[in-house]
Amino acid sequence: MTVAVAVAVAVIAATIVTAAVAVIAATIVTVAVVVIAATIVTVAVAVIAATIVTVAVAVIAATIVTVAVAVIAATIVTVAVAVIAATIVTVAVAVIAATIVTVAVAVIAATIVTVAVVVIAAMIVMVAVVVIAATIVTVAVVVIAVTIVMVAVVMIATVAVVVTAMTKVIVAVAEIAMTTVDVVVAETVTTMVVMAVVGTNCQSMKGMQNLRLVKS
Repeated sequence: MTVAVAVAVAVIAATIVTAAVAVIAATIVTVAVVVIAATIVTVAVAVIAATIVTVAVAVIAATIVTVAVAVIAATIVTVAVAVIAATIVTVAVAVIAATIVTVAVAVIAATIVTVAVVVIAAMIVMVAVVVIAATIVTVAVVVIAVTIVMVAVVMIATVAVVVTAMTKVIVAVAEIAMTTVDVVVAETVTTMVVMAVVGTNCQSMKGMQNLRLVKS
């Protein structure tokens, strides 16, 4: 910015000096023509006029240079401020936009990951529940079936043992009963035989007594 201002000042100063020189030259020529034409102009008037012109030119030139420098500087500052402001705004907008995009991408990615994790966890839990339930049902069915079979086997074995025992008892009772009947029958027959024999003997004894009585 300093170099630009210096160059601008030098160019303006050179332009003003050139213009001033041209003006002064024209003025001097004019004054000289007037002095020569009037033929009554004194050196003092010429010197004063020249001094006034010089001072005026210097003041005008200085004023023009000052104003030009001020205008150029203000213009440069305004332009620079506008450019810097526009650059800052552009950079800020770009940074904010990039930040928003980055944050949005991060948030969306985190949300997707979170949702995916939750869905996968829910699916795993559901599958685990189904597998566990199926396993429990299968094990329960197997256990119930095995229990039923075992109970049936035990019941059949028990019935067989009971039937066998009852059969043995019935057989034993039957054997005992038959033995008792045999003994009773045998005793009855024996008793009847004995009684028959005794009765016969008694008959014989009575007959003999009767014979004795008859003989006597």
